[in-house]
Amino acid sequence: MLLIGPIKLSGNMREYKGLGDVVKRVAEATRMDKVANFVAKKVGAKDCGCNARADKLNELVPFKKKQR
Repeated sequence: MLLIGPIKLSGNMREYKGLGDVVKRVAEATRMDKVANFVAKKVGAKDCGCNARADKLNELVPFKKKQR
């Protein structure tokens, strides 16, 4: 049986631009970012696309309202 404790996210939530930053921090905390980069390099990709995905999620689900 695998027990996983609470994930400690670095930084302050106020620093997060949106959902993409949260997903990225969770991936880093669980080391899934390392796995994704390893697999991407094995299949010949430049990178795993994590930064592009985080940017897109931040755009779709921002935490701060855009000022007009």
